[in-house]
Amino acid sequence: MPIAPDVVLGTDVKIFHPTLVNLYGCRIGDDTKIGTFVEIQKNAVIGRRCKISSHTFVCEGVTIEDDVFVGHGVMFINDRYPRATADGRLQTEADWQVVPTRIRQRSVARQRRRHSVRRHHRRERDDRRRRRGHARCGRGRNGGRGAGASPRLADAIVNRGARSAA
Repeated sequence: MPIAPDVVLGTDVKIFHPTLVNLYGCRIGDDTKIGTFVEIQKNAVIGRRCKISSHTFVCEGVTIEDDVFVGHGVMFINDRYPRATADGRLQTEADWQVVPTRIRQRSVARQRRRHSVRRHHRRERDDRRRRRGHARCGRGRNGGRGAGASPRLADAIVNRGARSAA
């Protein structure tokens, strides 16, 4: 279901791959660009001159004002306390109330960076280096020797393996 008949499109709206989007019951303003793999649900409003990048999900109750950039993979929500069940049974539309979300004019909405994953990979890399005997284990430019380490001490730490072989 690419673009439903109840979608209101403004003038000069550019949808790069109309068969690879899912738009229904929404309004899209003039001169807006919609990327591939985008879903915009009913009662969502997109302003004029916006750019909605690929893999974005805009749910019911979201209003994006004019001149807004939405980055790749952004997902909006419309419920403060999302739950699958209510009183032991699956929720229906009657069980929750849409919480409106408004993205102000000239804003940028982007996906949150995941620093903790990068830190985890860095720690794993440093552990591998330590096991192999590297003097520098990713602790900065001086290999974790501190900012005031003397050059002779630094040479001794770096050449530790070479001296024991002699």
